[in-house]
Order: sequence, then C-alpha cells, then structure tokens
Amino acid sequence: MKQATDEERQAVWKTLLLRSTRGVLSPGDIVQTAAHFHLSRFVVARIWERGISSMGDRVAAVVKSRKSARGRKKLDRAVLCEHVSAVPVNERENHRKIQQASNTSSYLIQQLIKEGYMRRALRQTRSLLTASHKVARLKLAVNHVKLNGDGQYYFDPMFDVVHIDEKWLYVKKIAQRVYVLTGKDGTPLEEAPVQYVQSKRHIKKVMFLCAVARPRGDWDGKIGLWPVVETYITQRWGVNRPAGVEEIKPVSMNRILARGVGRCVTVAKNACRAQIPDLNCLDLGYFCSIQSLQSHTSPQTTEDLIKEVELAFAETTAETLNKTFLTLQLVMKEIMTNEGRNNYRLTHMHKDKLINAGQLHTTLMRDAEILFSAHSAIAMLSVEQIYAEQLRAAQPLPGTSLNL
Repeated sequence: MKQATDEERQAVWKTLLLRSTRGVLSPGDIVQTAAHFHLSRFVVARIWERGISSMGDRVAAVVKSRKSARGRKKLDRAVLCEHVSAVPVNERENHRKIQQASNTSSYLIQQLIKEGYMRRALRQTRSLLTASHKVARLKLAVNHVKLNGDGQYYFDPMFDVVHIDEKWLYVKKIAQRVYVLTGKDGTPLEEAPVQYVQSKRHIKKVMFLCAVARPRGDWDGKIGLWPVVETYITQRWGVNRPAGVEEIKPVSMNRILARGVGRCVTVAKNACRAQIPDLNCLDLGYFCSIQSLQSHTSPQTTEDLIKEVELAFAETTAETLNKTFLTLQLVMKEIMTNEGRNNYRLTHMHKDKLINAGQLHTTLMRDAEILFSAHSAIAMLSVEQIYAEQLRAAQPLPGTSLNL
C-alpha cells in the first residue's frame, strides 16, 4: 500500500465524519473508505482513532502524518555552526579544509550550505586606506548631505556633477562562461567551445573615455563616449592588409595625450584614488550595463569593437544611469556608516520594483545620527592622521643615525 499524504489523510477524515453518526461508524465504513482511497484499512482506522482522540479536547482534529518524527534526529545546526566558527575564515577555502579543521563530515557541510547556514563568498582584495584617505572619503560624503525645509537630511541629487572615467574593453574574453547540453536522456551532447589566440596577455583592447551626468527631463544624461585611439598609415605589407592603408591603433590615456585635446572642461573631482572605484557612478554599474550589451556580439577587429561599444552606449537607457546615481548615494551612506572604510556591503534597494510602482525617489533620505557619527569619525581620524605625520617626521632618514 502507498503512503498517504496529508491531503489524503484530511480527505479520509472528512469522509469518515460524513459516514459517522454521533462519532460512531457503521460496520464496513472503514473498509469501503480504504477501498475508495486505495489505502490499507489499518491506515484508515488509525486516522479515525487519531481524529477522535484529538477531538476530545474540543480542538481541531490532527490527522497529519508523523513520518517526519521518525528516523535519526537531526544534529543541532547551532552546534555545527559553532564548530565551523572555530575555524578561521581564511582557512575555509574548500569543503575538505573545513571538514578536517571542524571534525565534521562533508555531508553536514553541504547541508549547512543548502539550508542557508553557510554561503560561498569571494575573498576580495581592496586597496589599503590610510587615515587621510578615510577623511577625504568621509568629507566627500558629508558634503553631499543637505538639509531641507522640513528638517530632514537628504543627499544632493547631483544635477550639477559630471562623472568621467576610462574603461578598457577587450575584443575577446578569457574563460567566458557558457551553458552546453550534457547528452542526458538522449539529448544532444555538446562540447565546450574553445577560442584560439596567440597569447592571452596580448588580446586587442581599446580604452574608452565616458562622461555622463544625472538624467533629467527629456535628456538621458549621456555626454559622450570616445575611444582613445589614433590612426596611422601602414608602412609594410602584411598577410592581413597591404601597405599604405589607414588603420586604428589603441593608445593609453596619459598626461601628454590629455593636454593635446586643447579644451578645458570643469568637472567634479573624485576624492578617492583610481584604484577605489566606489565613488564614481560609471564604475557602479553603468560600465557593466554597456559591457553586457556589447557582449551579445563577437567582434573580431578593433573597428568592430568600437562600433559595438558605441551602439551599446546608445542603447543604454536613462533609467539605468539614474539607478547608478542612487547606488552612489547608497555607497556614500555606507562610507559614513563604516567610518570611511571600503569593506562595506550594499543592501538591495529593489529599484526596479520601485520604478514599476512609481515610488522611486530622486534622492535618499539620511538619518541625522549617521551624519553626526561621520563628523565624529572625521575628527577622530584627523587626530590619528596628525599623530602619524608627527611620528613619521620624528623617524630618522635612511642612512642617518641619532646622536644620543
């Protein structure tokens, strides 16, 4: 006989109630009900007995299966988490290391991950920030907080700020993830594609200079996207092109090249270094949007890459750019909360859901406590910065000695 589900047990109980008279069944009711539901008469009898016994206290009948209460008891997950927490985080690189260090089985480790007690995280490498860097980041975030007429603090919507940044984009990607069929149950068997290059370290790439601002009205906020390249005339004949043909060669943006533009544009300067791209909306998702649209194609030459990136830049919507500015405000809020550090974790704002509901605001409101704590952190870090400078000035130069 099959095992009865909870829905079938409830249906059996209701059927027996309809057949009963003042809580008493007629002869043959259990056998007929068991035959109707294709169950054993002993199972139907136990359901009736459990229902009657639970109804004795004037409560709802309980006829659910007690199968979950059988078998070996589950180990306490809190105890397992204590064993895992005793292992340093830097040593939890794989299941085998955790298993050996915490004296647990591989199955229990997989269960902790499956049940949500553990998660796989990426050990990130971030730039080392000194006290002066933290102070500059905090001051930048604090300067963007304004006070409205209602006495509430909010972030500056940044309608008068232009963000400029460079981005390298490659013709080919190394180790790009794809999905192939495994051939299970007669389905086609596919092999992972392989792309061939002469050297992984010398793949064609182009630097793009992008400038954007906050979208408003009918303007999408796009100022421009320019490839940093130069044209030259080929001097020698080659297999792929003859001599005397005009070609495009990527170049790197440097001080001499920037001076050769011949124009002066005033923009808002980013307070952090180039290695910390968390205070520029282009690095907070806009470049990723352009790259995701560009990755739908497979460029072969530098000219193809430039055309596809420019097309992806044109297809990127103003809504995407507006969301990156809100992400920038959230980053500044986390900087003030974490005293200028860069090891914060951004919370999900559900911007798409708010856009569909028409509730996405232009700026984020901030608590006064966060602003006051940021001012306290600036004062504390400034003292630490002064102390570090005095200590550095007191140290002797290399190759010199102090006369005591």
